[in-house]
Amino acid sequence: MELEVLNKNGEKVDTLVVDITKLGEEVNHVVLKQVVVAHEANQRQGNANTLTRRDLVYSSKKAFKQKGTGNARQGRKGAPHHRSGAVAMGPRTRDFSVTIPKKMKQAAVRSALLSKVQDSQVKVIDAFDFAAPKTKEAVAILNNFKASKRVLVVSEGYNENLVKSFRNIPRVEVRVASELNAYDILNNEVTIFSKEGITQAVEKAAK
Repeated sequence: MELEVLNKNGEKVDTLVVDITKLGEEVNHVVLKQVVVAHEANQRQGNANTLTRRDLVYSSKKAFKQKGTGNARQGRKGAPHHRSGAVAMGPRTRDFSVTIPKKMKQAAVRSALLSKVQDSQVKVIDAFDFAAPKTKEAVAILNNFKASKRVLVVSEGYNENLVKSFRNIPRVEVRVASELNAYDILNNEVTIFSKEGITQAVEKAAK
């Protein structure tokens, strides 16, 4: 498949042939869902915690005597229905993490890339040649590429000037091609690859 290679001004300067057959024949939506749900679960802290009756320090003395008061019989003051009492069936600290096999993660990345290519949500730039951190230049690139929503910027290697240029722009994330995951790809409307970055991403996902 041929993709247009654009310069910083959004002008076509070259074409790049990408072998998308390495990404599979069709998008595997089942695997994508499993990996994305697992990724979101792994982001949960799971530190919500409420006090049960065993966590409270209360006297075991009854609130009042069993008979003769005309009130309903009561036990300890730490019961859930009492003021400042324990919480019944509240959340407890737990681990939400899910382990996903490596091959399933790679399959999800292949399907995510294939989905973006099929939906024409992948753009290729000839190079991210930032001589110094310049947010103004980064914004200009996004405008020239008509990327006004959530954007993922992918380079072939770590570039400090690139990261600093885009990090103050809302809804824009910067990633290295070798560290891409399915969630990052799917969570953005437009993905801007460097020329070497998309080749590297496809080759790594195909392994």
